[in-house]
Amino acid sequence: MSYFKGFSTRAVGIFSFLASTSLVFANPAQAVSIDLGSWTRVGDVDATGNQANISTASFTAQDDFPQGAGAFNYSGNNPVAAGGAIETAVGLNPGGLDNPADPFFGAAFEGSAITTNLNVRQGDRLSFDWNFLTNDTLDDYAFFVANGVITTLANVSDASNSSSTNFNSETGARTFNYTFANAGNYQVGIGIVDIGDFSSTSALQISNAQTEPVPEPLTIFGTAVAGGFGVMLRRKRSKNQA
Repeated sequence: MSYFKGFSTRAVGIFSFLASTSLVFANPAQAVSIDLGSWTRVGDVDATGNQANISTASFTAQDDFPQGAGAFNYSGNNPVAAGGAIETAVGLNPGGLDNPADPFFGAAFEGSAITTNLNVRQGDRLSFDWNFLTNDTLDDYAFFVANGVITTLANVSDASNSSSTNFNSETGARTFNYTFANAGNYQVGIGIVDIGDFSSTSALQISNAQTEPVPEPLTIFGTAVAGGFGVMLRRKRSKNQA
C-alpha cells in the first residue's frame, strides 16, 4: 500500500507539471466564423457576415424572360467576362473555368466569385453550407478553388429539386469541407460560372462559413500522456486491492 501511495504522489506531481505547461488542459480547437463580407468581390456578389449570394445575372440585360432585367441580380454589378478576368481573380489561368468535357458548348462566358488569402496550418479545415440554383439547361456550375486547384460543387444536372425562389431548380442545402494538406498561404475562391451562353442565370448561396484549426500538437501529446497515467493508476489500484 505504501508503494502505491508513493507512486500516486509521483504521478500526481508529474501530472500537475504537465497541466501547468498546458500540455494536458489546453483548450480544443474551436471553429471560427468567417466574414465573407471582407473577401474581394468579383461580379454580382452580395456578401455580409458569413453569408454570400453570387450569380451570373446581369443587372441591365433582359435575363430569364419574363422576369425582366436584373430580376436575379443580387448586387447591381454585372458578372465579369470569362476567358481571363474571372479566372485571374480566383488564381486560375485564362480558360481555366471552361468545361473540358464539352468541346462544343463548354466555354465559360462569364462568372462571379469571392476570393481571399488564408494563412493556414497543415490539417486546418474550411467549411461552408451552399445551395446551387439555376434556370439554365447548359452546364453552368459552382466551384471552389484553392491555389489553382478547382473543386466543382454542383452543376445544372445536380439541381434536381424544385425551388421556392424565382429559380426553376436547386440542389438544396449541402455542406462543403476542405482540409488544407500543407501549411502556408492559400488563395481561395468560391464562385459560379455561366457555360455556353449569357441568356440564363445560375446562382450560389453560401452560409455558415467557418475555419477550424487543427489541434495544437502539444495538446495531443499531453492528452496521450494523461491517458497513460490514468491507465497506470487504475492498474496499480487494482493490484493493491487484490
